[in-house]
Amino acid sequence: AAMATQSDVVIGCYERFVLGHEAVAIKGELGGKKSDEKSQETDLGATDDKKAFFWTQRFAVKAHQGPVKCIKSKGGLVASGGDDDCVRIYDLVNGKDLGTLVQHEGSVTCLDMFMSETANRPSHLFSGGVDGLINVWRVKDFKAMTKLRGHKRRVNSLAVHSSGKMALSCDQDRNLCMWNLLKGRVSYKTRLDVAFEELL
Repeated sequence: AAMATQSDVVIGCYERFVLGHEAVAIKGELGGKKSDEKSQETDLGATDDKKAFFWTQRFAVKAHQGPVKCIKSKGGLVASGGDDDCVRIYDLVNGKDLGTLVQHEGSVTCLDMFMSETANRPSHLFSGGVDGLINVWRVKDFKAMTKLRGHKRRVNSLAVHSSGKMALSCDQDRNLCMWNLLKGRVSYKTRLDVAFEELL
C-alpha cells in the first residue's frame, strides 16, 4: 500500500517569475503510475523506505520587473518581494493575483506574515527593504499601517513572534532589533559579531 503526502512549493527566481508547484510524495509500492505532459516525475524507486515524487506546475507568474529577492507563504497567501521595490500578493487557494504593494524605496529583501492560532488567514504582512524600513500591512485590505524605523541600511531578515506582539529584525550592519509591535518601536537593539542572513 502506498501513502501520499501533498505540499505546495512556491519558488521565486532571478528571471522575475514566481512559480507554484504541487508536490506529491508517495511512500511504499505504487502499483500503476500515471503521468501527463504537465507533470514532471522524479522516481526514486518507491519502496517501503523510499519515496517517489510527482510534481505538477500550478502557476507561473511574471511577478516583478527585476529578480525576486524574497518570498513568504502562510495561510493560503503568497507574498513576493522584488528588485523593483514592490511586494506582490497571491491567493493560492483561489488562484488569484491580489495586487501590488508599493512603499519601499529600493529592493524588498525580506517578508513575514502574522497569523493567529485561531485564524485561517494571516492578518498582517511585514516587508523589509534596502531602505532600512519595515512596512506593516493589514492583509484584509492591504492598507499600509505603519513604517518601523530602526535600521539605517538593508534589512536582511525579519521574524514575527507567534503572539504578534513582538518581532526581530537584522540588518547588513550587524544590528539586531527587537520590536514592540503594540507600540511600533524598538524595545532592544544590539550589534552582533556577525551579520545574520536569516532569522527564523
